[in-house]
Amino acid sequence: MMKPPTEEAAAAPITVYWDIKGCPVPDGYDPRRVDPCIKRYLRNLGYSGPITITAVGVLSEVPKDILEAVSTTGISLLTCAYDPTDMIDLSLDYFQLDPTPSNMMVISSLPDYVPPNFVNENGRGGYYDIFPFPFDSTPEAAEYLWKYSLLGLADPSVLVEEDNCNDTSGESVRWVCPACHDLLGQGFENFITHLSSPEHEHEVYIKKPSLPNLENGLTPVVRPFLKP
Repeated sequence: MMKPPTEEAAAAPITVYWDIKGCPVPDGYDPRRVDPCIKRYLRNLGYSGPITITAVGVLSEVPKDILEAVSTTGISLLTCAYDPTDMIDLSLDYFQLDPTPSNMMVISSLPDYVPPNFVNENGRGGYYDIFPFPFDSTPEAAEYLWKYSLLGLADPSVLVEEDNCNDTSGESVRWVCPACHDLLGQGFENFITHLSSPEHEHEVYIKKPSLPNLENGLTPVVRPFLKP
């Protein structure tokens, strides 16, 4: 059970980075429920600040219908040259990039190794981490998170109403491609066109980590979605 946030953390903005490949929505669940369910989950924990959710990963390898569904609810898209390896990797990539005080929630797979004193419930200089499940959880924790903590936490009729309120046109989705010099764009079809462009494929090829680096646990840091 997660502890309630401090007074400072409760009122601070929350940035959610979701590893959409490493921690996908289970089969049979509507991806459009992700945005309202994550927000309801955080509100139930006691957080009241504004929430921004970004799907992260090699998004060219995610089915188009899944990306389109999540983007219509206001989730931003960040496509990378490589996928996050786990929750800690995702956390370190985007730590300290927002002004303090701020919260960062990461949704990804469990880490094999946790650095000493990595988790600080009192925050790190005004930065607060939100991990949806403990690092010593079982491999089934990610599926449990979706089915029982996120997607199963609210009355479906309430979520349908929230979905209708949050539903946006595909033309309004915001996206960024760090591999292509932090290219910012808007519109889902524009995003799909960019992913299949020769220019994007070239940039991803030259920036994708080499096999020796991956074996040594080394991954480059990419810059996050740039909020207005």
